[in-house]
Amino acid sequence: MVSIWTASELEDQLTAYKAALLALSTSQSYRIGTRELTRADLPEIRQTLDYLAREKARLVSGSSLASVSMRPRR
Repeated sequence: MVSIWTASELEDQLTAYKAALLALSTSQSYRIGTRELTRADLPEIRQTLDYLAREKARLVSGSSLASVSMRPRR
């Protein structure tokens, strides 16, 4: 299966999700007056980080490329 990501895009996504995880560790939601901000769920962020890390490993290892073994006919 070919990855839809480039190495640069994966790095950007990993950086963004790591920042989200850090922000979530401070507080998940807060209220200012009548407005409230609720950040994403911790399990969702962890799951996405795992997915992105697997995609990066696959891209780096080159396992997304198909390998075909053939024998010549006689």
